[in-house]
Amino acid sequence: MKIIFFVPARSGSLGIKNKNLAKLNGRPLLHYTLKICQKFRKSFDTFISTDSYKIIKYCKNFGFKADYKRPRHLSSSYSNIIHSIFHGVNWYEKKHKTKITHVVLLQPTSPLRKINELKRLISMVKKKKIESITTVTKVRENYLGHIKLSTKNCKKKNLWKYINKRGKKIVNRQEYSKNHYFFNGSVYISSIQFLKRYKKFVVENKTNLFFSDALSNIEIDSIEDLKLAEALLKSKISHQIV
Repeated sequence: MKIIFFVPARSGSLGIKNKNLAKLNGRPLLHYTLKICQKFRKSFDTFISTDSYKIIKYCKNFGFKADYKRPRHLSSSYSNIIHSIFHGVNWYEKKHKTKITHVVLLQPTSPLRKINELKRLISMVKKKKIESITTVTKVRENYLGHIKLSTKNCKKKNLWKYINKRGKKIVNRQEYSKNHYFFNGSVYISSIQFLKRYKKFVVENKTNLFFSDALSNIEIDSIEDLKLAEALLKSKISHQIV
């Protein structure tokens, strides 16, 4: 079994400008994922997939080879991450004359992931020969109660509708959250064969789930997310190594 860590770190971003280099507690967001990868470097190679020379330089200063540059056509906000992985894995296999069996996708947008959880996930994949597994977190809010404004004109605040269109009964939070989870984006692990077969990391009733807590799996998509993550780091609620 040949496993590599795959870190996608393109330069652009729709939500936060140059998000992967945005400062979180005084360090670039990318720093926290690279720090995790450092802890495993004796066992697994880390493959940095980026279109940015600035990010390549940062990763090299961190001690990683980072000698691959992602093509422009795979670097837009709408590019399929699976295509980027296949392109990167193919490049790596040719360069190192080896065959990758599994990819561990570690997105820089999840800076608070726990080392111990990642160790457990990898151990499960090895021992149980799991083809696909990802982290999930229990839902805290009732999605059936979420609404969407029917107009961009916020002055007409009475024009809205429920996001859920199935007419399901709105249940209380305690009942709703018993067995409702969401993919938190912290860790995805899949075999290359699984990715080739389904062209995605998560497939219903085929992907195994790893239950993780909410505080260590905040996904950074906005400035507000950065502020929350920074508050957690400063208060030492998270167990992330910084």
